[in-house]
Amino acid sequence: LLREMDDAGEFEIIEETREEKIHVDALLDELEAALGKEGREELAMRNWMNSLGATPRVKYIYEDLKDGLAILQLFDKIKPGCVNWSKVNTPPFRALGGKMK
Repeated sequence: LLREMDDAGEFEIIEETREEKIHVDALLDELEAALGKEGREELAMRNWMNSLGATPRVKYIYEDLKDGLAILQLFDKIKPGCVNWSKVNTPPFRALGGKMK
């Protein structure tokens, strides 16, 4: 079933035919191919992370999770206080070798 909002702001339930479902599935497959390495599961995970308030927002799941900050934020949102933020390196990161002479 698909839901659609009409002009009055009410939701109408529209029956989905089998042909429409096949068409929608084909479009989703094309979208996955266009996205490259990010498929439906990655998209769902990214949307879930953003719904919990990860900052900055996760746009590219594989790139934005490299430093682990978003994952730590999610841990702290799910179980407040579990992350000791005083021990977490946050941006802007120090230059490599800054104390080396």
